[in-house]
Amino acid sequence: MGVRQSVCSVAIALTVLLCHAAGAAAQGAQLRLDHLSPLASRASNVVDVTVDAAMLQLAAGFISNEKANQAAIKQLIANLKGVYVKRFEFDRDGAYSEADVNAVREQLKAPWARMVNLRSRGEIVEVYAYRERESSAGLAIVVAEPRGLTVVNIVGPIDLAQLGALGGQFGIPKVVPPGR
Repeated sequence: MGVRQSVCSVAIALTVLLCHAAGAAAQGAQLRLDHLSPLASRASNVVDVTVDAAMLQLAAGFISNEKANQAAIKQLIANLKGVYVKRFEFDRDGAYSEADVNAVREQLKAPWARMVNLRSRGEIVEVYAYRERESSAGLAIVVAEPRGLTVVNIVGPIDLAQLGALGGQFGIPKVVPPGR
């Protein structure tokens, strides 16, 4: 291989690497979950939710400001850029691999920060927050069970206190601090 060909090969390789890095940086808080799609053919139940910013704004238009809890929901979703959920339930253990879960985890590195890491009897629950400057810009939840895999990705600013205040409403579980 000549010097010119070597320089071209290096230039092409650097260009590919830079484009890949730029694509990863541009990804922001939205996770790439397409690699999970093949799991649908092995699953007994599948939930696949994709709600982008335009759909969220459309939904917000149908929510009234008259009741405090509805106004809070409207405010919570006003600045979101998307909500993405993938849930696969299987009839047997081992229908998905650790590699499937690790492909999601690989995306959850800085500026993502893990807030919760729960492991119990084969079930793993991890909650991650995406930070931009001093504010939250996304949330990711990964739940891996022997017969199920769930990934939730919320893109956009999230006020966890506001989300907590909605506990017990709209199907959002009420979180009660220990001792109360």
